Amino acid sequence: MFAGTFKETKEHKMAIKELIKLQFLNVKPSTGEIHVGLNSHKQKEIFEFLEDENH
Repeated sequence: MFAGTFKETKEHKMAIKELIKLQFLNVKPSTGEIHVGLNSHKQKEIFEFLEDENH
C-alpha cells in the first residue's frame, strides 16, 4: 500500500491513519496507488504537534 524506502509495518499503517484523521496528511488516489502528502493548510498545527512530541 505504501511505496517508499521503509518496510511497511502495522505501526506505520496506524501512524499514517492517525495523521490522516488529524488532517495532517492528504490522501490522493492516483493510477491504482494511494499517495499521501502534508496538508499545507495545517502547517502551524503540524509544527505545534511535533514540538509537543519532542518535549
